[in-house]
Amino acid sequence: MLHPFRVLALAAAALCAASTARADMIGFSYSWQALPSTVIPGGSGSVLLAPADGAQTSAELGGAATFIPGAEVRTTSSATSPPDTFNTPFHMKLTLTDTLSGASDFLVFDGTISGTLTTTTSTLTSTFDNPATKFLPLGGRVYSVTISPLLVSLPSPGPNAALIDARVQVSNAPSNPGPPTQETPEPATLLLAGLAAAGLAARRAWGRVDSRVARR
Repeated sequence: MLHPFRVLALAAAALCAASTARADMIGFSYSWQALPSTVIPGGSGSVLLAPADGAQTSAELGGAATFIPGAEVRTTSSATSPPDTFNTPFHMKLTLTDTLSGASDFLVFDGTISGTLTTTTSTLTSTFDNPATKFLPLGGRVYSVTISPLLVSLPSPGPNAALIDARVQVSNAPSNPGPPTQETPEPATLLLAGLAAAGLAARRAWGRVDSRVARR
């Protein structure tokens, strides 16, 4: 027969394990848009931005970041000497929609394409401005989006592509400060308190039994 304290300890451990194992997954959808255009011209060449298809995904509330693809970047050029030269701003617009609330809004990441390009060579880079991480409140939560990487080397003309990606984290929105209120214990706290009370009663009962056994 298990000692009452052993039973209570097992119950409390099971409760804590179940509470820890639960993770809230927050669903959201996303879509990208290249601004002002998906084609950035420079001399005889161009940089082609192909935004990733929009999709539905999720992130663990307060957990690790979820990866989302942003765009593939390719180049074209017929230049030899002199090369095509770029120093052109561009923007990547990310629209997020919180699945549960339906709330939607967008973030814009500003970048610059700079360098030179020929039919066979490229010194082009895509550089995003700081801050690399931006925040968007949606549906009572805060979405933080980090563009990655900030600096991308663009390939020479051909089938190869550079990738622009992002990582999304979701956290609870901070609550507004208000007058002090009496906190209501969480269900798990109430259950643990009940277990503690039951344990005290069991201890007293067990002590009375031990006492009677000792007097026999």
